[in-house]
Amino acid sequence: ILSAEKRFYVNRIYFYVAMVFLGLSIRTYEINLPFMNLDVSRGYYSYFWGILFLHLYGWMKHWLSSKCRIVFSLLVIVMFVWCGLYHPAFILDHDWFNFTFLLFPSILLFTETLFETCRLRCNKILGAISYEMYLWHLPFIVLIKLFEKREFTVPSNDGYMLLFWGGVIVWGCIIYKFVEIPLNKKIILLCLGNKTK
Repeated sequence: ILSAEKRFYVNRIYFYVAMVFLGLSIRTYEINLPFMNLDVSRGYYSYFWGILFLHLYGWMKHWLSSKCRIVFSLLVIVMFVWCGLYHPAFILDHDWFNFTFLLFPSILLFTETLFETCRLRCNKILGAISYEMYLWHLPFIVLIKLFEKREFTVPSNDGYMLLFWGGVIVWGCIIYKFVEIPLNKKIILLCLGNKTK
């Protein structure tokens, strides 16, 4: 006989899946309620899809070799490049579904497997500065828009994108190194000081 605790246990994966479908439903049916509107819908499905992908990646590491993971992810990336050249409408969908559910996970799968195989620390660095990149990506978009209005010369839209990503990554590293790490140390010391009193 199962205990009451086990009978009422629900795997958290079901919650993540439900939140992904909630976000997709809000976007598809254009629901406009507090905390359930178009402004937050992509946050729901992309964030919880990221958590699900983390669990999927753990499963892939267990069942698929590193070569299989690299080949699979490369096939998806090549498909996107081909579609971008010959069927751009597939790539540039308004809701970014294809980017969120196919391209970004494939890039993460490819880079994580490659860095893991080669024992590189690039993904760890990107993971460390991810919060800073999130905080500062919108100000950088605004900055580039100001550059466009003031007619700063950058070769093309691709040039703007390179400037944007390069700037966000460099600035994220600076903020992480000179703000987040010292602040974390001060908070830890402060907490330890309060405990010893």
